[in-house]
Amino acid sequence: MKQKRSLLGNISDMLVLTLCYRIIGFVREMLVASYLGTSAQADAYSIAYSVPTAVVEMLALGAIGSASIAVFQSVLQRDGKNRLNQLYSRVMAAILLALAALLLLCELGAPVLTKLMAPSFSGEKMALTVGMVRSMLPAILFVGILGLQKAALNLMGDFRSEGISNVVFNCAMVAGVLLAARQDRIDILIHSFIAAAFLQWLVQFRSVRRAGLRPSPDLHLRDDDLHRIFVLLLPIMFSSVVSQISPVAARAVASTCEDGAVAMLNYAYKVTMLPIGVFGGAIATASFPRISRYANENSPKLGELSAGVFRLSLLLFIPMVAVMMAGSVPIINIMFERGAFTAADTRETAQLLCAYAPTVLLTGLIQTLNNEFYAFKRTREPIVVNCACVAGSILLSIPVSGACGAWGISLSFSVGQMVNAAALGVMADRLSPGMAKLPLRGAAVCAAAFGVMCAATAGLSLFYTRVLYERSILLRLGCFGVFGCVLMAAYLLLIYKGNVLGLRDTLRLFRSKDEPAAGA
Repeated sequence: MKQKRSLLGNISDMLVLTLCYRIIGFVREMLVASYLGTSAQADAYSIAYSVPTAVVEMLALGAIGSASIAVFQSVLQRDGKNRLNQLYSRVMAAILLALAALLLLCELGAPVLTKLMAPSFSGEKMALTVGMVRSMLPAILFVGILGLQKAALNLMGDFRSEGISNVVFNCAMVAGVLLAARQDRIDILIHSFIAAAFLQWLVQFRSVRRAGLRPSPDLHLRDDDLHRIFVLLLPIMFSSVVSQISPVAARAVASTCEDGAVAMLNYAYKVTMLPIGVFGGAIATASFPRISRYANENSPKLGELSAGVFRLSLLLFIPMVAVMMAGSVPIINIMFERGAFTAADTRETAQLLCAYAPTVLLTGLIQTLNNEFYAFKRTREPIVVNCACVAGSILLSIPVSGACGAWGISLSFSVGQMVNAAALGVMADRLSPGMAKLPLRGAAVCAAAFGVMCAATAGLSLFYTRVLYERSILLRLGCFGVFGCVLMAAYLLLIYKGNVLGLRDTLRLFRSKDEPAAGA
């Protein structure tokens, strides 16, 4: 194997493709919001849509790359590509067997599963949700294998195929929503999810074969390296269960509020996922193979790379949080206010987005910090912190939601993520000294920039509400988009010219080409 592109090149590939698929995904969400609004059907669909992914994530199959890529890396260096192909086939066979059993159990227990995720649903609303859940569950067979395929592709230096497969998924979903709305048949929307998941799996599967891996049926459960992967996966699985409890618990608490609360919480959450998925996912995914290899080799470059990744994540997410907090009303208005989604829905969803916005920065930093522990095959520390913070968030959300409604739920989980990021930062700094420490001058510049951007965005938001709110979507989108681009460009120019947090040094490091891995 030979990685010909620099880390910055791999990140750029992922940024472009992830941005495309997230934009198409928001088109999908806009169409769903226009078709279903914040009705009981929208609540049912929000729960059903999340079940297959939540079940897979609870078994850590979506995050299996974090456990397998370090083992794959050492096997490739030690035994070569043929042994890697054998191990990959055995892991895939074990996962497919587990997924088949899981699908059967979930189909039989769909009413219980739905009741756990939406305890206050009853009558026709519960029956509708259970039917949707059962119809969408077969997608588990395709969604559950994506994490393993992603790990193999990233190890072989392919950071494009995952993004392309995600674009295909969202394009298929957009087509399904349009057809469902045109014929007013929600069952088409349900079945399009399974078709889209199959196409996503197929694109990645063909890319894995082109990369030189030829998976074949090989169920051999006594493989020592297979055991190493699943030993590493067990604590990640526990952590994933806890992590998935967080959004599930948020929806469960929201289901006790007024009709539409689940859907509005879901819309606000999806907005925050755009920058996290585009920037956080790209940086964490592209950097992890190199961090893992440096950790295996005890390379002196590890500390510099880890600190660079952490600081780049921090610098990129600061302006996004400012714009989301101060510009929540224009964002929700542009994205969702049409059809059955009313101005009142916009105001309520904007409040949830404002409270959720800090999780954009915090989740991006947590992804980076988790990768540092996974590279050293130390998975217990993140688990303990994650469990404590999720439990605290859930306990806090119950009384706060009673006093503040759905807004209190989003605020509670933001507080939990803040504590999570702070604790992991302290522990990661002990693992890689200097990784999470910020110079006083750089931190002050970042804080000042955040305040200025919040004030500027709040001024635009006031102008938008009084002057642009009822104008055409193109005018509203153009004005807010131009403002956001100008604000981001000015911020990036400031931090680059001032070399804030060593940005120029980090970019030079990211432009360097990686060395060929042993055993390639």
